[in-house]
Amino acid sequence: MGRPYQTDHYAQTTAHARETIPNVAITTDIMVGFPGETEDEFEESLAFIEAMDFANAHVFIYSPRPRTAAENLPHRVPLQVARQRSQKVRQLVKCSALAYRNRFSGEILPVLWETAREQGSEGWELSGLTDNYLRVHAYGDISLLNEITGARLTDVEGEVVRGEVV
Repeated sequence: MGRPYQTDHYAQTTAHARETIPNVAITTDIMVGFPGETEDEFEESLAFIEAMDFANAHVFIYSPRPRTAAENLPHRVPLQVARQRSQKVRQLVKCSALAYRNRFSGEILPVLWETAREQGSEGWELSGLTDNYLRVHAYGDISLLNEITGARLTDVEGEVVRGEVV
């Protein structure tokens, strides 16, 4: 794709980020099906993605864009193959993202509460983000809209982490 760096440089940069910011959420965009992508290269990419342990990723299939260098490249990857590769990467990222969220179970993290819905006698249903982009849902006695408080993270339910306001 003409990027001015290789995977070893990317891995070193992310390792440095993780050493500097222990809970950092490393996310990325991943394209599959670029013209000329072989099965061996794809498998190599899968191994790299697994080793990187991403907190999340946006996965997409290459599509030609007018007036770009890649528009007329030969050896297009068949769409069905690209879709299969995309599914494999998405599954790998899903597992990696779930493992990332599970790492914080039991910890208390600051949460910026972005929504607060009154639930009558049950109090307030809150939703917010931690500084490392974990989506947290909790219940509280009062609206904490646009406030930052601690939350003990208790359970992971898909892409959401349940928590308790502390």
